Amino acid sequence: MRGDNLEDQIHSLRRLIERQSLRLEEKLTSLEDEVKEIKNRSPSGGGQANQGFIGDVYQQKGDINMEYLTDLEAKKASTEEDSVIESHKDFAEGLTIHGLSRIAAGGTAAKVLWTILVIASFIIAVLISKEHWSAFLEHDSRTSTKIVSQSKVPIPAITICDHTAIANERRRFSGEPPPVKRPTLVDFSIVDCARNLTACGYNGTTFVRVQNISANYARASPQNHLVKFDETTDCFTITGEVLEMPSDVLSYQAAADRRLSSNEWTELYVNSVDETFFESSEAVYWASEGFYYVNIEKKIITRLGLPFTECVDGSGPYSLNKFKGNYSVMKCQKGCFWEAVFEKCGQIPAMYKKHMRHPEKFANKTFVDDETGQACLSILENDHALTEKCDNLCELDPCYDEDIKLSLFHNPMKLDHFLELAFTFQSFLLEIVAEKPQYTWQDLFANFGGCLGLMTGSSILSIIELIIFFGLFFANFLRSKKKNNS
Repeated sequence: MRGDNLEDQIHSLRRLIERQSLRLEEKLTSLEDEVKEIKNRSPSGGGQANQGFIGDVYQQKGDINMEYLTDLEAKKASTEEDSVIESHKDFAEGLTIHGLSRIAAGGTAAKVLWTILVIASFIIAVLISKEHWSAFLEHDSRTSTKIVSQSKVPIPAITICDHTAIANERRRFSGEPPPVKRPTLVDFSIVDCARNLTACGYNGTTFVRVQNISANYARASPQNHLVKFDETTDCFTITGEVLEMPSDVLSYQAAADRRLSSNEWTELYVNSVDETFFESSEAVYWASEGFYYVNIEKKIITRLGLPFTECVDGSGPYSLNKFKGNYSVMKCQKGCFWEAVFEKCGQIPAMYKKHMRHPEKFANKTFVDDETGQACLSILENDHALTEKCDNLCELDPCYDEDIKLSLFHNPMKLDHFLELAFTFQSFLLEIVAEKPQYTWQDLFANFGGCLGLMTGSSILSIIELIIFFGLFFANFLRSKKKNNS
């Protein structure tokens, strides 16, 4: 469209020049006719005067031509300048940024005024969105919590240990096999067996049955295959059970004569399904008789890591986690402690060595008997400087954490020799706590773009247009400078 206007202007200018040339030719012809007429009427003596007159006439003609050509050149330059200004004005009127058409086509005062207004609008937009930029650049984060409904829930890994036996294994340095007396898995009724131990063939070994029971105890299915015994301790782990109905129960039942045994207390550890080192969580202690209803609540916590929050992802570095599996604060502290025990005592108990990421680093320096090892261990257990060192080393939280809480409700039951732990989820609602950026770059662009658009009417497309707009002015400036130099 602008090209057509420019061609029309050039065509009009060409026709104007042609008309003026015709007028000059006509005037020149008229002057020549007058000269001839003067020659014919004047006497011969007046030839010299006539020659002077004719010279004046031609001089006059030349002056007229020069003045007219100068005027034509001025008009042509003015027309070209007006054409450039009109072109810039047409482009500016198509921009979305307010006031640029007035900057392009207005007078000096208008240019200054609207330039100030456009710049001021841009600065105000930046100030309005300042907190967004600050939050993005400073890597601020926020915590979001949501509750997710699950159709089925996997039971965490449940580890059950005899308190006296596991306490002995934690202090066994000799490497000799522990005097483990594993329980016997049975399919008959543990309740009936507890009423009459002799009738069910009790010989001093604890009878155990694991089963899935409906909430009203009307349905039960044996799950003994979920039990996995530990080779180095008097412990076993129940893992792999999935509950499909709220309040369904994973029941652990045991029958034994506690009067003939020292295992009057039991330790319970509950960890995520993937965790193999049961001491990565705190122990729960309870008396080994009666009925315990254990309600499980699980919360998943995720952290972003650097540059938002410093946390440990996955297994983490070996300096923070000596054990297999994901990092936890408890594993970090225990790894720090047992590494110090190995350096000072030359040996650590076998129950810890098999869970290490690099067990070869804990190969025996020398043979250590239990008495010597326990004496060395007691010194380090009371070393507050070592405890403080390990606490300071293990301050970081994991980037992914399954926070599992237990609520135990004890019913003594008037039945000797019987223990039951009923594990259940009262609700299949899972709480997920996630750390998220306060502002992502998408949020930042949306907020800043909204402020900028509100104040100046601009967008990303406007930025491109603005570059072209000022590019045209710069090109015109260079063209004018080049013309003036020539």
